[in-house]
Amino acid sequence: MTVIEVMRTNGQHRRLKGKSDPLDAEQAALTVAAGRAPVAPKQRTGRAESLRILLTERTDATMARTAVLNQVHALLITAPGAVRAHYRRYHGSQLVVVGHEVLAAGVPMR
Repeated sequence: MTVIEVMRTNGQHRRLKGKSDPLDAEQAALTVAAGRAPVAPKQRTGRAESLRILLTERTDATMARTAVLNQVHALLITAPGAVRAHYRRYHGSQLVVVGHEVLAAGVPMR
């Protein structure tokens, strides 16, 4: 069995005939039979691919940062009153930096 990649059907044609998988499959088969199907697959190189990778990594880093801040916030909510009072003045990234400095210095949290 040979698999051939075809372009998406014309949007106007899909609106007139309806949108469904069987109709799309039939249209793809007719396109192949008519010899209009050859499509070169997109290359995974170049500027666009590099930008896509950078944006994906940035999104992942932002999500990880948000998760860390949410965890720190949840820990402080359940911490004893003295600990909460001490860290109340810090927000966002400041809180993470101060917490890291406390852990690096080996200061016990009371």
